[in-house]
Amino acid sequence: MSGGAFEALVTKDTLGFGKPDGRVFRHACGLLGRDPGDVVYVGDELDFDAIGARDAGLVGVWLDRRGRWDGTDIGVPVIGSLDEVDALL
Repeated sequence: MSGGAFEALVTKDTLGFGKPDGRVFRHACGLLGRDPGDVVYVGDELDFDAIGARDAGLVGVWLDRRGRWDGTDIGVPVIGSLDEVDALL
């Protein structure tokens, strides 16, 4: 999208499948010309976003705005606000 807010847009409607299918994340990385291991994906659904991205080879991050995380190891970084993303990079 030239001049838009996003460099790429990936949807279930255009692909025929959606998250947490790893192909979604890898397709988006391909559109951006990036290796999945170099991409951080932040999402507010633990299973569909953070774990799905991690399992596809990206760095998956759970955005837990509601404070549901109990501090146990869930295999992905957890942040409470998008303001915390820079600290992960």
